[in-house]
Amino acid sequence: MIDPQAAKALEQGRLVDITTTGRKTGRPHRIEIPYFNVEGRMFIIGDPRTHDEARSLRPRDWYANLLANPDFTLHLKHEYLLDLGDVVADVLSYDGGVDADVAMRATPVTDPTERRHVVGAVLTKMGARGYEYDLEDWVAHGPIVEIAATAP
Repeated sequence: MIDPQAAKALEQGRLVDITTTGRKTGRPHRIEIPYFNVEGRMFIIGDPRTHDEARSLRPRDWYANLLANPDFTLHLKHEYLLDLGDVVADVLSYDGGVDADVAMRATPVTDPTERRHVVGAVLTKMGARGYEYDLEDWVAHGPIVEIAATAP
């Protein structure tokens, strides 16, 4: 059973850390990544393109790791330092924040209709941030997993 405070925090989309198991090394791999709540379901989606000048396709380690081993740990934190290189830009705090590690399982989202629905909802939420998005590019190429807490 998940701690009630952690369960409530999971209902919101937020920035979290996740620890996956390396598909080649078997070692823990921790990254910071957002997840999104779409109609009561939680998803991690990734930009299908890198942010370099060419915007080329590039595999995402977190996604490859989750395909190889879908069990991972989601780390809820009540504060995150928004780090832009050598400068800490800001501190992001969550109301009712909680620090907790939650055992999770990822399931790839492969159905094109479901992918379009999830990505469309997430991109609508993100649209105000000034990025340019191509829905069909995200549906065709972006890594998407649905995540759910597992029993301890």
